[in-house]
Amino acid sequence: MPSRLPRAWLMFMFLFLASSTNAQDGELMVQTYCAACHSLALVYSQSGNNRFWRDTIDLMRAKHNLGPIAPEREAAIIDYLAKRAVERPTFRRAPLDPALLPESP
Repeated sequence: MPSRLPRAWLMFMFLFLASSTNAQDGELMVQTYCAACHSLALVYSQSGNNRFWRDTIDLMRAKHNLGPIAPEREAAIIDYLAKRAVERPTFRRAPLDPALLPESP
């Protein structure tokens, strides 16, 4: 029968890191709180301003049982994700030249 010690140790470390880190470290807060339920690829595939992320957290709290987050940590998460969206390069191609579009009927 496998020991429960590794699982308990990981949970202890998770809670210790979450409680002892600087609340301004938004990236670590995202890794701590968001990645508990989502892959970071899913989180980082989204893009939005502070209002978008506030609404997203409110939705997670209302509909998906997101636990309590200290206000300063929540602010760090929102600020980090909003700032990351601005700094993230876009990989979409430029719009087509209208001359290359088909004629509309």
